[in-house]
Amino acid sequence: MKNKITNPFNMDSTTLRTPLILNLSKDAHHERVGVRPERSELCEQSRMGTNAKIHLFLKTNYIIKIVALSWLYALCSQIAIPLPFNLVPLSLQPLPLLLCAYFFETIAVHAYLLYLLQGAAGLPFFSHFRGGLMHLAGPTGGYLCGFLLAMMFIALLKSKAQKSILTLSIMGLAAGVIYFSAGLFQLSFFISSEKLLHAGLFPFIIGDSIKLFIWLGFVYNAQKK
Repeated sequence: MKNKITNPFNMDSTTLRTPLILNLSKDAHHERVGVRPERSELCEQSRMGTNAKIHLFLKTNYIIKIVALSWLYALCSQIAIPLPFNLVPLSLQPLPLLLCAYFFETIAVHAYLLYLLQGAAGLPFFSHFRGGLMHLAGPTGGYLCGFLLAMMFIALLKSKAQKSILTLSIMGLAAGVIYFSAGLFQLSFFISSEKLLHAGLFPFIIGDSIKLFIWLGFVYNAQKK
């Protein structure tokens, strides 16, 4: 008669294996918990470092662009012809300003604001290499501030207006009205109302009309491409 070996604890083989399985599962769990968070933390730090570098690059690139554009504006402002017996010179400045406002939008506006700040600080950025707050407060300061308003108008309206030749023409004409209105307003403090239009508007109608057609040609051809 074979002796029958009984389990004194009344447990089968599956029950005996359960503690071993649980221990192995716990070990595997602790191993995963100990390793994966470290890798995840390293990945997160690497991602944050990359994002910081990209942000710094974009910010630096943006600053370089607005500084370069502000110096371009200063260069264009020197292309000016003084008129005899007139406080306001003929200037090429409106054309590059409005072109930059259309193509570069916010960057162009910020660059022009920086141009004004640099000129007001005393740098020779205004026409005939002048600078300082007194120049901004002088007879031509209204035109300089009017250019800023016109550029903001162009930059804001570009994304909302239709790109037809009629809409672009109205946009350019309205920009001219904006900076001429600001210029005439400040000029009115320096000359009499009878001479205001003869000094601040009539001498520039032909030249600014030509600039408007050139601006329109560049902008419309760019839209067709």
